[in-house]
Amino acid sequence: MRLKASSGIAKLRFIKPRFTKIPSGRTIGQQDVKQTKGTHMMPAIVVQMACVAGLLGLAVLAIVLGRAKLSTAVIYSATMAVSAIALIGSLRWLLGDPSSAANLTLPIGLPWLGAHFRMDALASFFLIVVNLGGAAASLYGLGYGHHDPAPERVLPFFPAFLARMNLVVMADDAFSFLLCWEFMSLASWALVMAHQS
Repeated sequence: MRLKASSGIAKLRFIKPRFTKIPSGRTIGQQDVKQTKGTHMMPAIVVQMACVAGLLGLAVLAIVLGRAKLSTAVIYSATMAVSAIALIGSLRWLLGDPSSAANLTLPIGLPWLGAHFRMDALASFFLIVVNLGGAAASLYGLGYGHHDPAPERVLPFFPAFLARMNLVVMADDAFSFLLCWEFMSLASWALVMAHQS
């Protein structure tokens, strides 16, 4: 990615990296971000994927913090902030130009296909719903979590669940959708079963 300045406005230009071709003619690891003409901001799908990465990072941080006193406040506050950023990004996309779509292909998943993610008007609407619920649940968790006798059983799975829900909404191929759906199901099962033993 190169930043190019012209007439005082920074424009993002995405450069496709070079990858090897396989016998079928497809490129392995092709990463492609399409941007709407006239837009001078980071594509919304990149913002959403950064928020997903942030939520997954918070899940790891919750494991590291473990039984620390401040772990509940730190994880729920940070999850609420990341959900709010994702909510605002989705809302800006939906109100901006809902007729266009942004695609992102990551070199993970099946070796010859990659993982395809897409953000369009329908995905934006459901991302607003998911992240509004995530921010509200995080706000509730700030108060409720202080009374939880074993918060380390819930904290790692909460941001992981929200990350997987975001990925399910943006998944653009069957493999990515099913993989994200299964991980979301496992995270929700862990949340439900946290205090059942």
